[in-house]
Amino acid sequence: MSKTTARFCWARFLPVLPVLALAAGCNIGKVSRIQVLPPNPGETTPTCKLLSQSGPACRMDQPLEIRVFGRGPCTLLEVEFGDGQKTEVRNADLAKSEEDFQSPVVLSHSYRGLPGPKQIRAKGVTNCAGTAASDFDLLLPDGRPAYVLGLQQPLPTACTPVPSIGPLRAGTVVRVTTTDVQTTNYGCPFGGCVYGPDGKPASSAAAPFPFPGMREFSQVWRIGTQIEQGGASATFAVKQAGPLEICVNDHVLADNRGAWRVDLSADERNAR
Repeated sequence: MSKTTARFCWARFLPVLPVLALAAGCNIGKVSRIQVLPPNPGETTPTCKLLSQSGPACRMDQPLEIRVFGRGPCTLLEVEFGDGQKTEVRNADLAKSEEDFQSPVVLSHSYRGLPGPKQIRAKGVTNCAGTAASDFDLLLPDGRPAYVLGLQQPLPTACTPVPSIGPLRAGTVVRVTTTDVQTTNYGCPFGGCVYGPDGKPASSAAAPFPFPGMREFSQVWRIGTQIEQGGASATFAVKQAGPLEICVNDHVLADNRGAWRVDLSADERNAR
């Protein structure tokens, strides 16, 4: 592009519509669409979507294919995978992929942690305009939509880290469903303290219970200093990044007898 042409482009178009002028008149690329697909997709393989939108979802622990569509050359674009990880793509030529769906930028990414809704995003950074996002559900490798945790009492401490999921990011929404495998007897005389995960109804624990203000003999969740009431069904947003712990609000643990099955999923679409 000559200096005269460059001056014409900036002077005529930039004051009116900067992004359009840069993308169309000055040969700057544009990101317009992003897709997530299962490994080795064919021409008719459906993209990964939310289960609430009739799916299909994709499975974790396998390399999913990420396709970024747009137009023209991008000096630098960034892709956020929706699990706290991101990558930069340099000198990408998106050609006319937003129109003919040929020659997109193709990446691969494997997911870990809790299953549930995720959002993948692509944005132009340098010599590249536009953003694109796509929501989709992740399932466990065996196809289940929730991580299953078994908790057998007695426990040595009030709180137990949830294994194999890594720390959660702020903004993650955790959904919990708990069923009794064996209703828990908390060791009171004459069987007077037998409760499910919701604990003692209408109670508010005081010291020496480990979580004052939560229900006595109930399930509690902890992320750093954040404390959330658990139970048969619970949903809460993570306010600070950290490992997830499941807790029992009881100050005498050795005499407890019982077991829970806990199903966990995480919506990370607003996590940062």
